[in-house]
Amino acid sequence: MPRIDYSSDELRLSGRHASAAATAAGTARAALAGAGAANPFGDVGGAAALHEAVLHARTQHDLGTRSAAVSLDSQARRAADAATVGDHLDTETTALSCTPGIGCPGSGGH
Repeated sequence: MPRIDYSSDELRLSGRHASAAATAAGTARAALAGAGAANPFGDVGGAAALHEAVLHARTQHDLGTRSAAVSLDSQARRAADAATVGDHLDTETTALSCTPGIGCPGSGGH
């Protein structure tokens, strides 16, 4: 029977990377929120339209960073959960495969 290999350490590392990316997205969102909405372009032709375009782009970016933060945080939790379940499965499978009088796989028969 083929052996199924996985690396719970790599799953946990991926989870930490996803969590860090979620934090970065949240930081970007907070920076956008703190930028204010005042019109920095003055009272010149096209300034109001430019300001509205910038506000719209900022709003869309805020929605994207919010979504990214939630998604990445969820990925981090799933990776950590998968690593934990894999570790428990490996421990339980090894315990179940030990046969009295024969031993455990990889133990030289005892």
